[in-house]
Amino acid sequence: CEQADTWMSAREAFLAQEDPSGDNVESLIKKHEDFDKAINTQEEKIKGLKLFAESLIKNNHYDSPAVTRKRDQILDRWNGLKEALIQKRSKLGESQTLQQFSRDADEIENWMTEKFQIAQEENYRDPTNIQQKHQKQQAFEAELHANSDRIAAIIQAGNNLIENSKCGGGEAAVSARLKALNDQWDLLVKTTTEKSYRLKEANKQKSFMAAVKDLEFWLGEVE
Repeated sequence: CEQADTWMSAREAFLAQEDPSGDNVESLIKKHEDFDKAINTQEEKIKGLKLFAESLIKNNHYDSPAVTRKRDQILDRWNGLKEALIQKRSKLGESQTLQQFSRDADEIENWMTEKFQIAQEENYRDPTNIQQKHQKQQAFEAELHANSDRIAAIIQAGNNLIENSKCGGGEAAVSARLKALNDQWDLLVKTTTEKSYRLKEANKQKSFMAAVKDLEFWLGEVE
């Protein structure tokens, strides 16, 4: 009984640790996996202890009431320990998922910031190499389109965290992050669309001016 008490006290202290933050989540999940294995190993010892206590009680041990109390105490602590383990693993899983969302959101925000700098360039004002600029813009639009599913997946992951109450009390922060992502994406798409239109029009204008120049040259020869 004393060994079981000592073993459970150490594990209860481990489970009572504060919720993790940062990279500590990954290491704690690994410790919990090891904890699971230890629980499975200890399960047989607890069962043996229970059977031994019941045998003493059945054979009218002189201090059966004390044996009964100790058995019940050990079993209650054991069941409480397993329940606490399940709850802690659930919280760790939530923290891991929330941190993954945060990392993904950081990454996509940085990507959109970089692309927005390109989308803001007013290179359509200079007609030099306008056709090449237009083609480059089309490739840029294609890149944005290729990443639209990635944006949608991150936003959906955030919404799932909120809907399933997996934010660890940070639903408002996740909601604000989602709004910022949506706004940033909408602005990027809008700015890109406007630039594409201006480049397209500039390309048309250059083609028109080239046609006019050819016509003027031809008319000059005729005259």
